[in-house]
Amino acid sequence: VYLKKNGIVFYCVKARSIDSVRPPEEIFEEEIKALEKKFKILDTINLSPYEKDHIMIIGMLR
Repeated sequence: VYLKKNGIVFYCVKARSIDSVRPPEEIFEEEIKALEKKFKILDTINLSPYEKDHIMIIGMLR
């Protein structure tokens, strides 16, 4: 991971690009759990109504 110390990551998840059949909330949870292995999750922001089935995950390296 190329992120300087105390750097912040902004990770956007487009659920329908990952799986068009499963519920977006299920995909969001999977992505958050995967990111929690390396990052401390600071916030998640649902991007509706601007972008349907998208969230922004904000985190810092552990």
